[in-house]
Amino acid sequence: MTKTMKKIKHFFSKDFRVFLPILGILTWALSILTLLTFIVTMFGCATKYSLAFPSSEAINTFLSIHKNFYQLYGATLALIIAYLAVKQYLHSNTLQTLDFFYEKLVPAANKTINIANEKLSTKLLTPVLIEYLKNNQINFTSEELNSLEPKLRADIMSLHSSDLDFQTNYVLTLGYFESFSIKLTRGLVDYNLIKEACSKAFCVQVRTLYPLISITRSQNDKSYFTTVVHLFNNWKYVLAS
Repeated sequence: MTKTMKKIKHFFSKDFRVFLPILGILTWALSILTLLTFIVTMFGCATKYSLAFPSSEAINTFLSIHKNFYQLYGATLALIIAYLAVKQYLHSNTLQTLDFFYEKLVPAANKTINIANEKLSTKLLTPVLIEYLKNNQINFTSEELNSLEPKLRADIMSLHSSDLDFQTNYVLTLGYFESFSIKLTRGLVDYNLIKEACSKAFCVQVRTLYPLISITRSQNDKSYFTTVVHLFNNWKYVLAS
């Protein structure tokens, strides 16, 4: 027991300052590795999860924290935990978004389309409209609709102003589409997974609802449903498959 105690005492009496440069190099290497991991993750999120790039504020905030606290192992650990939390959030939010799309958005869209088709003199989706959407970059504006289907536009305007049930379903449906689109374009879900699961159903329904979306968007004011239009124009190639 005495020999053991002497060995322990001898060990702690050594001068460990010689190891400080090595520790400094390891800390520096760890900080570089952390920074590279962040950069790779940032580009991964931009290409895999979102159509939008991380904001300059988010990047500057990270770099500031990294500059001031990279020597603290706790900061690196916190970054790892935050990364894992974000991954878990994306996974959970992706599943919720899939449920939302098929359990709420699709039924609401079908109900709105059915009501419109029952009350309008012509169907929302016509062969002329299908051909137009296939061959043009679509802005979803009332001017486009007026030049393509003037009678349909007039009928929809009349229905929208006189039928409360239709108006309620119409507004709810387009709100669902905008909410769904925002999640994808802001990197809040696994973009590729949602695209694989929902892109064709999304485009089929947005194409059918083209007159309703366009009726609220004019050439001079495109502030309504911008993410829906953006997503449709990025995905509409699936309609040809």
